[in-house]
Amino acid sequence: MKILFVTYHGLGFGGAEVSTKYLAEGLKKRGHEVIFVSNGYYDGFKNCHLAAYKKIPFFWVHNLYMRNKIKKIIKIEKPELIHVHDRLTSVPVILAAKKMKIPVVVHFRDYWFACPNSSCMAGDGFEYDECSAGIIFRHFPIKRWIWELYKLQSIRKARKILDKADLKFANSNAVKRRLEICRIKDANVVNILRDLSKFSGKVEKNVIKKRFGLKENVIAYVGGFTQVKGIMFALDVVSGILQQEENLSFFIAGHGDLEDEMRKFVNEYHLNDRVIIAGKLSLEDMPYVYRDSDIVLLPSLWDEPLSGILLEAGGAGKGVIASDRGGNKEVIIDKKNGMIAASGNKEEWREKILMLMKNPG
Repeated sequence: MKILFVTYHGLGFGGAEVSTKYLAEGLKKRGHEVIFVSNGYYDGFKNCHLAAYKKIPFFWVHNLYMRNKIKKIIKIEKPELIHVHDRLTSVPVILAAKKMKIPVVVHFRDYWFACPNSSCMAGDGFEYDECSAGIIFRHFPIKRWIWELYKLQSIRKARKILDKADLKFANSNAVKRRLEICRIKDANVVNILRDLSKFSGKVEKNVIKKRFGLKENVIAYVGGFTQVKGIMFALDVVSGILQQEENLSFFIAGHGDLEDEMRKFVNEYHLNDRVIIAGKLSLEDMPYVYRDSDIVLLPSLWDEPLSGILLEAGGAGKGVIASDRGGNKEVIIDKKNGMIAASGNKEEWREKILMLMKNPG
């Protein structure tokens, strides 16, 4: 079967794109032909290029461009199925697929259908299942009201179109629950994929330790430098432990808006030689990061849909501590294959980190 995989971003943007590529590789191994449509590149596959239309602040322009683009690609490639993966492409691709009478699958990996910022958490920490104008007025910055209301209006219009997809996938029960609240019905839960053989104990040791000058023991955080991911909370907790444990480094890999704030925190507490903010690393680096880590943290403050970090760290045989939010509890069973700690509970996180350091097995 020939399948179009449509996703706005190319490989390297975030975890969703990694999951998308693993899914495509699995289909390829089973004899299917997968063609990617994105504004980036997915190695090992034929790629059709999209313009970077995200910067245009009018969704009707996005949709018009995308509908016309996907119709042209359908005429050339003649796919038997279209699988669309993200907020920026789902609505116009479903409309184009229906027009061209091609079955279409839509994959939901976060809460973009329920919330203008895709997280269902406002900047002040307020959480909700479905955004509304009232929530925007009470919990969003005034300077963003017009933009967020415009996005909310577009999201509400999109839901009826999303519900028309021939098949709907949610990457966790946490996502499916919000889909149902937003009246998008009959989604099937299909968890994210990883090739765990890439993270096995056969990976070479000390590559990351030597490159970044890490101590013998390493706590790692891999992910976005954003409020909802809980990186500032993790910094606060681990910095206290670093003061007691001399032979310990905190290694942080990722990117995001909070990087300057993170570096300021590290400088203020004189932790530059103990907290290493590596920034964004390549996918090829990640097996080495896990190999040289003892504990991996996922301190999500939001209802984390489902993070590939849990699978990758588990595949590497590392101790994982995740917050009790969203899809984390669908993967981690406390004290069985990792540890679950209450989101934002500093003392509990400290206790469980120290527990794992003393008993890594």
